[in-house]
Amino acid sequence: MELTSSDFQSNNILSIGTLTNYDMGFLVNKFTRNITPDITENTQTIPGRVGLGYMSNSYGGLQLTAECTVIADKSDDVYQIIRDISEGLWSDKADEEEQPITWSGDNNDGIIVYFGHVTDISTPSWTDEASYYMATFTITFKCSDPHGFGAQHWVYPRYYTSGKLLQLSDDALDIKTVASSNYLEDTVNEVGDDTDTQRDYGSDDYAEGVAVESASVADDFITDAQGSDVQLQFDYIIDAPSTTAVTSSDATGDATATTSVGSTSEVYATFTVTYSDGTTQDVTATIAIDSPDGTSTYSGTAIGTATLSSTLSIASVSDCSLYINLFAERVTLSGLQLMIRAQPTATHFGCSWNSDADSVSNTFNIQLAEYDSSGELVATNTVATVTPDADDTDEYGNYEGTVDTDFSWPSLNSATESLYLYLSQGNTDTITIDSFKFYVTNSDATITTLFDDSDTAYYTQFILTNSTTFSVTPDGNATTEPVFTVVPTESINRAGIVYDDAYNSKQSYSYVGEDVDTETGTEAATGDTLILHDPMDTRNRWSTLTSTSFELENSSVDGKMATLSTSGFRVATHTVKVYNSSGSYTNKKVANFGTAKNHSYTEFYGPVVMRTLSTAPTDWQVDVRMSMHVKQSYAKGKIEFYLLDEDGARRGKIMLKDNTDSGKVMAQLQIGTHSAHTHLYEGYGTTSKGKASTKTIKYYDSSTTKKTVKSKVRYSASKIKSYKATLKKLENKKKLTTAQKKQLKKLKALATANWYYTTTSSKSVAQAKTVTTPVNTSTSSFSDFYGLFRIRKVGNKYTYKIEELDSSTHKAKKNGFSKSGSKTLSSSYAFSLAKIAMHTAKMNIKGLDTYDSTSKGNAVYYKNDVMSGYDLKVYQAVDTEDVTPIADSDNTLKFDFQEHKIYKDDAEYMDKLSIGSSWPSLQGGEETEIAISPTIATADWAMTYRPTYK
Repeated sequence: MELTSSDFQSNNILSIGTLTNYDMGFLVNKFTRNITPDITENTQTIPGRVGLGYMSNSYGGLQLTAECTVIADKSDDVYQIIRDISEGLWSDKADEEEQPITWSGDNNDGIIVYFGHVTDISTPSWTDEASYYMATFTITFKCSDPHGFGAQHWVYPRYYTSGKLLQLSDDALDIKTVASSNYLEDTVNEVGDDTDTQRDYGSDDYAEGVAVESASVADDFITDAQGSDVQLQFDYIIDAPSTTAVTSSDATGDATATTSVGSTSEVYATFTVTYSDGTTQDVTATIAIDSPDGTSTYSGTAIGTATLSSTLSIASVSDCSLYINLFAERVTLSGLQLMIRAQPTATHFGCSWNSDADSVSNTFNIQLAEYDSSGELVATNTVATVTPDADDTDEYGNYEGTVDTDFSWPSLNSATESLYLYLSQGNTDTITIDSFKFYVTNSDATITTLFDDSDTAYYTQFILTNSTTFSVTPDGNATTEPVFTVVPTESINRAGIVYDDAYNSKQSYSYVGEDVDTETGTEAATGDTLILHDPMDTRNRWSTLTSTSFELENSSVDGKMATLSTSGFRVATHTVKVYNSSGSYTNKKVANFGTAKNHSYTEFYGPVVMRTLSTAPTDWQVDVRMSMHVKQSYAKGKIEFYLLDEDGARRGKIMLKDNTDSGKVMAQLQIGTHSAHTHLYEGYGTTSKGKASTKTIKYYDSSTTKKTVKSKVRYSASKIKSYKATLKKLENKKKLTTAQKKQLKKLKALATANWYYTTTSSKSVAQAKTVTTPVNTSTSSFSDFYGLFRIRKVGNKYTYKIEELDSSTHKAKKNGFSKSGSKTLSSSYAFSLAKIAMHTAKMNIKGLDTYDSTSKGNAVYYKNDVMSGYDLKVYQAVDTEDVTPIADSDNTLKFDFQEHKIYKDDAEYMDKLSIGSSWPSLQGGEETEIAISPTIATADWAMTYRPTYK
């Protein structure tokens, strides 16, 4: 059996609790989820009636299935992996909870989190191949709550420029570590024995307020304990009290009598510290020892801590005395130790990062930030300084890398109330950080995890509001995506929610209906019908074309298209071989527009995908978002959406194109065919004139050159012996000729060099080559652009709109480019819209892209334009100014911020959504004020959210 990459979904990860399939050593072939939970039919036989009486179904859990494979070189290795899997997947703990289960192949606005448990692991099926051993098996999970899953945001924000990233757990403020070695010189061995029951206060070795033992504190404590916590530790054996036991109020108080069976005895260790300024502190560590009933003996190790109140140096310390408040028949203490609480032996941080910086000199710091109770920054401690490497870039030319480092845990400020991971940089680059892992290794070799990137969701709570604004503090400590429900008491034309997004602290809203503020880039509702809303999160509904029935604009079909993880289409990537300075090929990820050698320097080429509409409206509106980012001015690229009729003929086009040596990009909205068309808009917006010049780029190919190499060689032993004899003879000679003086100088130099001399040779090395290309720093409004493009047809009137959007909020960008207009055309331009095709392409650059028949690949690596398409909407347009109500008193509207959808009576209702709407998150544990419209005078509101924890 020969395995291929298609046999495994190896790029996807199955996470079960804190473990992944890679942690346990197996691959996942397929992950499936049942369409419905388990269904049990309930019926009743009714005498005298034909058939059964239906009593409604019962529903059980939701089943998940993972088909898995283990591959190993030896059969023993497979058995060991199977054992590891068994230990990782099942537990016999009585209170074991269901685990979060995620499959990275679920890409719906975020990873879907299920909560379930393992119900079955099938017996492995073995395949014994000549070169490896393989076993396949199936894991079956069951989610007890079939509704208990959904798309979840990560528990940390992913995009940053500076400031807080993620709060550490409370363990970071009090890291649990084992203390240092004992500082008592005379360790207490035992208090209490079999001959003295310790039943009353008249016993020989116990009296109220009297120390039972004392020990001297070592001098090292004075130098080591400054500003530290101390720890008292001992082993104990305690016999539970009888029905009557004598107790005391404290270590030095009067004795009182009581009757107690379940009691707690207390041990006090006390000593006095004198600081360098003469002040003193009585340090007391108190430990309680429980004896729950009157018939048993209990034993264990007890630990108590105390804090030195000053950070001044210590001048002296008294003996450490031990007191007991006895509530038992007998207590035996041994192995008393006084210790200093140790710092962690190592602190570790790891993450992956990506930066859109323009230069490797744009470094940034990952820091541990301390905040006080008022939220003010107290101090920062650098964990790592990240410097981009010019050789480590992704397929879009951004720098990328990982951080994997240990660092010393800092001494925290006394005012510190919370700790955050913090990003600091001296520029405004966009930094993407993920795959967090932050933990400390304690002095006993255990690990305390301060946070990682695991995602957790919990139960749902409901909050009702009876006002137009209200405040909410969600449970949990991570971000959560709420669901708002509005039930109008009369007809309403609009509804909306406004509050500050927890991810970026910007005021955000979700709005549906008429009367929207056009200055923010939003639109009034119309009577249009939404016939397609494609978030472009999958290409399953799109056809990949190898040729087109319509004519592309100076372009041909090649390459592959990809779906972005955050939704949207962009050219895929592939690996090509590029020569390096050693004269050999190195693999490099580049955008897969196609094979360069198959295309000239004057035409574009790239992938094409097409989608067919469910109906072909005669009047229509197309909304699509596009982005264009010019990385190098000499690169050339374009992105196009073609509007096609029922015959598949080209009848319109929306385009961003970069076809010059500069960074200027042109936008074009066109109606008509390839040969007969008119432009609704064609232009560069606002242009900025730059400087024209040339750029010389260094690269390598298979060419070599000869390089002179110097090396040192030592003379032979016989030659050295001869030279030494001559040197000695010349040194002893009183008078030397000119020739002998030269010879003596040469021999002395050789002796100083230990009889080595320099020789030269030549070898072949890779020869650097250069290519010169014209560049121009001119730019236009669309050189670094993300925005909405719209064409609307009603009758013979065509209107258009271009609106630059903020890439984070998707609202109209403040002071961004905006343009709209209309034209009335002849009926010859009219068509029914049936299909939409997307094309993204590049053009070869002379000297940079090779397309001759002998070329093995790109000789020069450079950054292509980055072009993407997002969020396609198509409406059946209506020629009316009338706006009908969005909901009546018998309707229910639901704003689902988890699914990024609005529903009306459980049916999706997105056609009247404001284009500036977003889906802001709430921060657990923080109060957020929320404004709603309409008021409670015309609607009842409810909010639902799922508390989440990190």
